[in-house]
Amino acid sequence: MKRTWLAFANRTKCHHKEALEDLHYINWRKEGIGFEIGDTVYLFMSDERSIRFKTEVVEENCQRTDLAYWQVPTTSNITFKLELRKEYFGNELTEAKLMQHGFNGGRSIQHPMYNNPTLFLYINKVFDEPTDVLAFSDANESLIREGKSFGNGGEGDSHKELKEFIYNNPSVIGIDEYAEKKMEHILLSADRIDVWFKFSDGSSLAVEVKSSKSSDADILRGLYQCVKYKAVMDAEDTVHRESHKNRSILVLGGSLSEENRYVRDKLGIKVIEIIESNIR
Repeated sequence: MKRTWLAFANRTKCHHKEALEDLHYINWRKEGIGFEIGDTVYLFMSDERSIRFKTEVVEENCQRTDLAYWQVPTTSNITFKLELRKEYFGNELTEAKLMQHGFNGGRSIQHPMYNNPTLFLYINKVFDEPTDVLAFSDANESLIREGKSFGNGGEGDSHKELKEFIYNNPSVIGIDEYAEKKMEHILLSADRIDVWFKFSDGSSLAVEVKSSKSSDADILRGLYQCVKYKAVMDAEDTVHRESHKNRSILVLGGSLSEENRYVRDKLGIKVIEIIESNIR
């Protein structure tokens, strides 16, 4: 079972903030620490007296590679790798605020702690809000830029099945009436829209589909595809001296990751999650 931890980042020993900003990860000594892969670790910064970073334990038994940020000698070279997930810039996670929600302060976090459900409920709620929070998805962005986010070409069976389900059952995404519909509608940018609807008022809806087999990177790509499709449909209207309220949505056969929820909220993309077992 994955656990949530609060750990004390002592700036006199290590500049964790700079390490996270530069490397997007830090190493944490393994000896005597009960972290497990998949656990969430929030960092309470000693100089700021507040929680600033949310990290995830992604590897164990790692050699330390953040020595450049240490201010004192360290012999704890077998470590956990804590990868940066979110950074918080607001004022709701100061020591004073945390003490209103069960934080004991002082020596209570000299050793990483996890058994304070009231406190973690509050911290999780703050980090789940898009305000004052920056999420990181570097690995997914790198996969996209390297052209590795969407398999080896061709259309998979699960994608085809979900696409056809949306085409044949538009009511599941809230469409009851339309003037025209098409699969693989080609825009003037030569992009192909999985499912396209045109309505009586002249507006269009682009539906980008990602099956349950899609990776986080491919879903991230889908969010940006929605931005592109709407922009191109609007551009086509402009050239044709028309103006319509075109839209784009992303339909998933699974669910959004935390990082992709952040991107969705920032870009204002509508996402509909469909359980694929319901379409069979």
